[in-house]
Amino acid sequence: MKKKITLYSIGNDGDFNYYIFDKTKETHVILNKLFKDIFNCQWNLQDEEIDKKGVPTLINIDITKKKDIHEKIVNRLNKKIRIDFYYGNNKIFVVIHCDQNLRLKFNTELAKISVMIKPKLGKKKYIR
Repeated sequence: MKKKITLYSIGNDGDFNYYIFDKTKETHVILNKLFKDIFNCQWNLQDEEIDKKGVPTLINIDITKKKDIHEKIVNRLNKKIRIDFYYGNNKIFVVIHCDQNLRLKFNTELAKISVMIKPKLGKKKYIR
């Protein structure tokens, strides 16, 4: 069985859905494949860097080092498909803007590769 990514929360409002995942390399790789397959969008795993001699080299992107940053990717052929990323300390907040059919297809495929964490229940507090 393949490793599944952790999904903490999912919701929708109008023409977008939002998701909260662990901010890990596995999440980055697995979601990138899903974004390519369903939305024809690429969440880059590598970036080009120019060294002191002017030689371009590819470096791996480490999303675990990103914090308090917003990024987005857009389908170049269909500008109505947009995915936003908000990086926190340990989690990443993903917002997908597109038509409902594509979001349903994404949710179906996401259910196959993710596990939803049950919330921890604390002691009940009563207000008097």
